[in-house]
Amino acid sequence: MARIPDLELEQLKNAVSVERLVESSGVALGELGDQAVAEQGHGLGGRC
Repeated sequence: MARIPDLELEQLKNAVSVERLVESSGVALGELGDQAVAEQGHGLGGRC
C-alpha cells in the first residue's frame, strides 16, 4: 500500500472535520460531561 506524503496528510487533516467524518459514517455524537472533558480533552462522544 502506498504511503500518503506528510504534506498531503496534513492538508487533509486541516480540510476535513473529524466530527463531520464520524457523523457521516452513521455515528451519533453527543455532549460529554465536564469530567469526561477533563479526562479525554474533548466534549464529544459516540452514542451507541
